[in-house]
Amino acid sequence: MLADETFFAAGQTLRLVLERRLTQASVPLEAIRLEDGRGDVRVYQIGIWRLGRGSLETRPGTLCTIDDVTYDKIMEEKVGESEKLAYIGKLAAMLAHEIRNPLAGIRASIQVVGRGLERERDRTLCASVIKEVDRINELIGDLLNLSRKRESHKAEVELKPLLGEVAMLYSKLAGNHGVTVETTAEPGLAIYADEAELKQVLINLVSNGLKAVGQGGRIALRAQGGPAEVLLSVTDDGAGMDREKLRSVEKGIASGGTGRYGLAIVSRLLEQNGGEMKILSSPGGGTCIEMRFRRTDTGEKETL
Repeated sequence: MLADETFFAAGQTLRLVLERRLTQASVPLEAIRLEDGRGDVRVYQIGIWRLGRGSLETRPGTLCTIDDVTYDKIMEEKVGESEKLAYIGKLAAMLAHEIRNPLAGIRASIQVVGRGLERERDRTLCASVIKEVDRINELIGDLLNLSRKRESHKAEVELKPLLGEVAMLYSKLAGNHGVTVETTAEPGLAIYADEAELKQVLINLVSNGLKAVGQGGRIALRAQGGPAEVLLSVTDDGAGMDREKLRSVEKGIASGGTGRYGLAIVSRLLEQNGGEMKILSSPGGGTCIEMRFRRTDTGEKETL
């Protein structure tokens, strides 16, 4: 634990943090959060108690404890995230229904007005308003998807044809923007999941990738099998994100925001299907969304 030099807190390893704390009179209990350069986190709880009485130099000894509480902290955060999502889901459903009704009236009225216009410029403006109304409706749809729990229908899903289907859906749109969508998957590689939900995850991520890459860009969908798990990834060669932006995106996922990335919905769908998501990104290095699942041929399938 103390020999680990890959995790840091304010640029210091756990050993250096502990050495600094040992110069203090006592540290009853303190949680130290350390990170590596890839976004992985470790949380250690340290305690320092001076034995006996007297000055710091004359006391007979020191009791020091170090506990790895990473798992406990992650579980606490997950409980907090679930409570936030439940509240946001109820609020989103209420707002979505309140907003959709007047939007439908606005759209219908603009369509009627547009039919009576003679100038092409005026008709174009009406069409633009209708397009924006439809975009708002899509965002409302995302909020409703986040708020309602759909019954999953899980089965063995072969990944190679699924990746090919998603790539085919975006082939024309990507081609119009000079973007290449590639797929790589081992034949027969499968996971136990809801195929419709998994497809929605991939669609959302490819859509994000198209927004991130420029002319001549590339998006890669890959599925690789390990001894006990399957790694599914969507990678783009766009501008990427710095650590501050990446943390902002991860915070948005935890708070349930749809935002530009729509990753809260992706995260929820993955959770419903036993998957875990990790975001890897760096400025100029593109972005990779990694998703890990248990292989269907290892262990028993989840009980529905």
